[in-house]
Amino acid sequence: MNDRVSSEGTLEEVIFLGSHSRYAVRVKDQRIWAVQMHDQTGDPLPFKRGSKAWASFSTTDLQIVKGEVEPPLQTSNP
Repeated sequence: MNDRVSSEGTLEEVIFLGSHSRYAVRVKDQRIWAVQMHDQTGDPLPFKRGSKAWASFSTTDLQIVKGEVEPPLQTSNP
C-alpha cells in the first residue's frame, strides 16, 4: 500500500536554524512546513524563496494543526 502524498507548490519561507532548516511550501491554499536536517558541515540546501518545490511525505507523518492560517514572515532590510 502506497501511503505517500506528493504535490507541487511554491517555496514561501526558508529559515536556517544551524543544524536544520525549516521550509514552508504553498500547495494550492495550504501551507506545508518541512524540516531538513543538515549534513556534518551544517550547510543549508540551496533552496530559494519563490522556487517551485515538491512536497512529498508519508500520510503517517502528517499532522494537521487546527487554527488560524499564519501569514508569511515579514522581513525588513536594515
